[in-house]
Amino acid sequence: MSAPSPAQRTFTSLSSFSLSSASRLTRNSFCPTKDLLVLVSEHEGVDRVSLWKATGARVWDLSLGKQDRFVELAWSPDGNFLIIAREPARLTLHSVHDGHEITSLVVPFDHLPDPAGKGKGPERTPPARLKDVWWLEQEEERPKEEEGPPKKKPKPKKEDPILGSAQSLLRTMPYLTPVKEVKTDSIFSLSKDKTASQSSTLPPHLLAFPSLLVDRLDASIQPQRGQDTPSSRIKDDEAIASCANDGSLLVVSDDTGVVHFFLDGTYPLGYFSLGGDCVPYAVHMISDQRILMVAFHRGDGSNGEDGHYVGGASLMLPLLATRPLRTTAVISSLLRDLLVLTQQAVDEMAKAWMGSDGLEGAKDIGARWFQTLEKKGEGKTNAMFDLVSLLCTGRPRPSMVEFLGLLTERAWESWNSTVQNALKLMERNIAERIVPACERCVVLLEELKGWAVWEEVYSDFDVRRTEVEEGISAVLRMIELSQALATHILEERWSFDGMMIWLRWEAQRLSIQDGQTQPEHPMHDPLQVAEYLDTGLLGSAVDGWFVGPTPSVTPTEQAASTAFGTKALDAVLLEARQALKRPKEQVYRMQRPPVGSGAAEMADLDLKPISDDDYPPSKTTAERFVLDMERNLVALADEIGQMCQRICVKAAGAVGRTADVLQHWATARGEDLASAESGYKEVWVTAMDGTRVQYVALRIRDDRQHPQPGSGSGPSLCILKLEYDKEAAAPIRSNATILDVHLPDLDERSRRVPADPENDKQWQWELLDFDFFDEVNLVLVVRRRRQTVEGQGVVADLDPDREARSVLCSTFYPDLPYHRLARDEGDVFSKAKQAQHAGEMPSITLPVARWRELRKYAFGSGTVQLAVNGREGRRTACVVGSGVGGAEVEVFDMYGQDEDGEPGTEDGVDEEMEI
Repeated sequence: MSAPSPAQRTFTSLSSFSLSSASRLTRNSFCPTKDLLVLVSEHEGVDRVSLWKATGARVWDLSLGKQDRFVELAWSPDGNFLIIAREPARLTLHSVHDGHEITSLVVPFDHLPDPAGKGKGPERTPPARLKDVWWLEQEEERPKEEEGPPKKKPKPKKEDPILGSAQSLLRTMPYLTPVKEVKTDSIFSLSKDKTASQSSTLPPHLLAFPSLLVDRLDASIQPQRGQDTPSSRIKDDEAIASCANDGSLLVVSDDTGVVHFFLDGTYPLGYFSLGGDCVPYAVHMISDQRILMVAFHRGDGSNGEDGHYVGGASLMLPLLATRPLRTTAVISSLLRDLLVLTQQAVDEMAKAWMGSDGLEGAKDIGARWFQTLEKKGEGKTNAMFDLVSLLCTGRPRPSMVEFLGLLTERAWESWNSTVQNALKLMERNIAERIVPACERCVVLLEELKGWAVWEEVYSDFDVRRTEVEEGISAVLRMIELSQALATHILEERWSFDGMMIWLRWEAQRLSIQDGQTQPEHPMHDPLQVAEYLDTGLLGSAVDGWFVGPTPSVTPTEQAASTAFGTKALDAVLLEARQALKRPKEQVYRMQRPPVGSGAAEMADLDLKPISDDDYPPSKTTAERFVLDMERNLVALADEIGQMCQRICVKAAGAVGRTADVLQHWATARGEDLASAESGYKEVWVTAMDGTRVQYVALRIRDDRQHPQPGSGSGPSLCILKLEYDKEAAAPIRSNATILDVHLPDLDERSRRVPADPENDKQWQWELLDFDFFDEVNLVLVVRRRRQTVEGQGVVADLDPDREARSVLCSTFYPDLPYHRLARDEGDVFSKAKQAQHAGEMPSITLPVARWRELRKYAFGSGTVQLAVNGREGRRTACVVGSGVGGAEVEVFDMYGQDEDGEPGTEDGVDEEMEI
């Protein structure tokens, strides 16, 4: 590429602004698809992440809290999501629109306490902290006959699932209604505790459940949207449904040498250890070959070990981008959504009936009124005896008269509506959420069961048939016990209605004055009321569905084992034939009379039609056994979630278990680099013939890094050009050049005075930061300091804040004169250094293509960082200088040019700026 004309050798300043606190950039500060950048700062000991437009406007500000520290961040390929690595080790996914947290990921993905001792992951200490994170975009696979570089993956279209698969069956089922977030003070707005919170969290096993970001409609769940739903949430749902990040890979490294993989940014794929002293700091994905190219440094050189070096490795992931992996991830994601819906529905039922977080449940109201009655008796009478005595004789004690006088119409309505609404809520959740969701879970688990048999394809996923069958059995148990609860609710309501009718009639009767007409005697069953007073007022049988041990059998299994466990087959068949000859309703009604109030009412029954509502609900044999067995739905839902989570976690780790290192090589020895952390940058370029070239920039350490006073020398950069064949997993050819970052031309221009050799010796150049902008430009930030000589070789700064100057410049790195290195053993840079010492590869002065002096009052002597965004359609760079007094930020258009000091206005600079 030819050098630009002098008029074009500058950059356009898009914005510049000051911040009150020190801020820093990250390697991935820029959004890949929008002119947005992230700044990280600290305020009162709390890390804050802020999103800014390139024009200098703040979009949102996010506080990480006092418990978390910021580590690194990465953008999704479509630019709609941002993932933040934190310490302690975890990942949080945020929306670009408002910064709210969408989901949280566990690292390592299988590090979850398992009280049952099943399905535990490998025994290893969790990482002390995360180190880095990359979100890699999948390249479009190129047909073998097609030449040219692979193109970026086009915007995917949502594919229809395979006909007959579990996913296709779910798409044909009616949509389930999600559980709404309760925003009132209580379940039915009747609680006296107005400060109680309704916020609830999912159990740990569901939070750590392997899952993609999938459209909830795929799980046949209706999205929860209302008039007050923020537009940002709707945009997030649309971004998830667009599948724009499908095929992408999130890679996370920790300080134990382990790399963790996440498909599409959220679904864990396991982890692979590169070695305890190996720290990755650059990752590139070759999608069509399912290979990760990892650059790392091993050792820290603190003990002088020989193994301290920078190198690269090709990591093979054979299951990546395969259909079995995608199918496993989708099934796991749909299963999680259904289990979350089931868990939320069960929790809502438990809170409505049992109460939670200081809220009074429906079952507690009767007990509260009973305690009030006891207080009225002042300990001289038994409250339960008083109720039963009133029921049988109709003659109340004085304490009972006073108690019934407290039950105003509003109190009656509150008690009745709270219990009735709780019962209706349970019926609705069972019929519309729990049972349908569990039926869909069975469909998904049956498909997993089929994979367990297909060992040729799914053996690596470690799906065991016995574990899946146990999960199916537990889900079927959930269905039957939920239906048993729905049946028992009919009886509970029938008994409660009878008690309320009786109590209200007694209250009206006792409040009548002399001469007034007595109220009509209600139609209630005294025996049923007495039974409810004994078993439902203080403790209902419904409580057993929310407390107690986890059920291990279904009511049908319990009834079969009890009734027919010791009988012969002929006896069982005989009883079955006899049962078929007489309907269970007739048998049940022969044992109990219809609802009535006494002998007078029974005499009039022939004059009134009798309906099914006049009889208590009928019970099957299994329903009569359910009240004597364990039936806790809360514990069962938790167990089902844990069982499914263990199955899906083992399947998710298949990619990590099958990963392997193909080749590895040394790039440079640690002692040759000026900085192991910030002295390595790389970029990958694909040629037209499909071959790949890796450019690596190394900040090297040599004698010229410590020049003699007044020498005018600057730091050095080594640019390596590593060439790969189409199928090669390691470089086949190596080229190198060494640059002296010394800019004498800029010295003369910035001073605007004729060159003075004596003055030149007073300047010392310093390389602050650098990065590859795109496939053409390497961008550097350099700073020069005026120095003087005192005594024998002692160098001292003269007012560095006033004299120091920082410059942003770029060079065309493909046009540099590269020297072909020998193909012998040893690290690449050592061969380049040998060629330089032999005179075969002399170092060259950095050829500057464009440059611009940064604001001198902002970038005097503090820390300066650079972030660039030269992706397709983007052309911005940002420089942040931080010091004690705060930070100064400048954003540049790298292809624009100033005209009379005004920012450039070329097309494309401000596109896609709206959030």
